[in-house]
Amino acid sequence: MRLKQVLRKTISPHPFATLLPPLLLEGGADLRAIQAMLGHESIGTTEIYTHIDTSTLRQEILEHHPRNIQYNELQQMDLLTE
Repeated sequence: MRLKQVLRKTISPHPFATLLPPLLLEGGADLRAIQAMLGHESIGTTEIYTHIDTSTLRQEILEHHPRNIQYNELQQMDLLTE
């Protein structure tokens, strides 16, 4: 009897929609790919589910911002010429 009660319980996909996106993003998945997986029309909706850690966000900006990339390249060139 207990098993039947458990099996009849409605299972929602919502817990997966809240747990999976941050893990995918941390693992390197593209935000647009996550948006498509979740079936969101707006990227803003997907961003709500990602819960980006501020330290992670800062690191991403430092690594991928065009001006910072140029700065790092110039710094490496200066180190090589010294």
